[in-house]
Amino acid sequence: MEGIYFAERGSPEWDSMWAWLGRHPINQGIDEPTVAPDPEWGECWQYMGTEETWSDGRWFHCFRHRHHPVRQERVYLRCPASPPPSQEKEKT
Repeated sequence: MEGIYFAERGSPEWDSMWAWLGRHPINQGIDEPTVAPDPEWGECWQYMGTEETWSDGRWFHCFRHRHHPVRQERVYLRCPASPPPSQEKEKT
């Protein structure tokens, strides 16, 4: 694995990362926290991929929102992630 992967839609990891996003304080009070639709621009949360930090080897799911309805600006969030499946197999 080369430092980035994409979680598989419908996998336990996928469900976990979106649940994390829905619980994040920035989305508190929003009817659809994992979407957070912006009424003016129509923007919503986007999953950008999962990347490894080079300093410590930890993995993070990366999300962005181009115009968050609460903050009224571009927002990036990183959710702690499990290593990609290929790396899990290499450890066993």
